[in-house]
Amino acid sequence: MSESVHGVAGGAANRTKHCADMFLGVGQAAWGEGVGWKLMQTLLAWTVDTPLRRLSLTSATDNCRAVALYKKAGFVIEGVKKGSILLGEQLIDEYSMSMLLAPQREDS
Repeated sequence: MSESVHGVAGGAANRTKHCADMFLGVGQAAWGEGVGWKLMQTLLAWTVDTPLRRLSLTSATDNCRAVALYKKAGFVIEGVKKGSILLGEQLIDEYSMSMLLAPQREDS
């Protein structure tokens, strides 16, 4: 009798190891002071020494500050996840956003 695998379930797959989900959070007291941008720049600088080629994140559609920051950094909206956040009894929509990173070059 031959045994073979007919499916897979679970965590990270080899074909998606170039992708990472990320998030940023800035306390309200620091809004408008550039903290989010500094966090984003630090995160993007970190990716240079990794095999990552794609970053993704989500943001509430009404979080204008966050969406503007992500767009400024190069993220694009891929779609809307309807009712994916539950605050109290209110369902809130969320943007799914991503950016493709430049491939790393080998030093010659």
